[in-house]
Amino acid sequence: GLTPHPDLEEAVRKSTRAELHANVPDIRPYFWNASAYVVPMRFGGGVRQKIFEAWAMRLPVVSTTMGAEGIDAQSGVNCWLEDSPAAMAARLANILDQGAPEHLLELLDLRRHRRLRAPDAVAGPAEAAGFSERHEGAQQGGVDV
Repeated sequence: GLTPHPDLEEAVRKSTRAELHANVPDIRPYFWNASAYVVPMRFGGGVRQKIFEAWAMRLPVVSTTMGAEGIDAQSGVNCWLEDSPAAMAARLANILDQGAPEHLLELLDLRRHRRLRAPDAVAGPAEAAGFSERHEGAQQGGVDV
């Protein structure tokens, strides 16, 4: 993240097996060199966009159920949802040993995830907020939002 917590910085500094990269200008090289993207979230928010980025780069995702709330995450289909530390560790060990199944990698297609973020995909909540009327008016006025 942009400003890691000092406790995290200290823990990483003491570790010989971890690295911390804060405020990087381009995240893609970190994804390209990864075997999996892990979301061990138990509280908070803000990681879901990173899951879309991992999917777009055909990277297997292992997340807690909470970490993948509100997106089209389906365990065993386009990611794995593991809510216990032991299950998450076992899943990651399996990916590191055997790689991600080809069927999973085939599903991780950028076009699919662009479609999930399209205005039609969120029409219900958007209409409830009055977005559709503003969006239609903007399109009629020559502005594509």
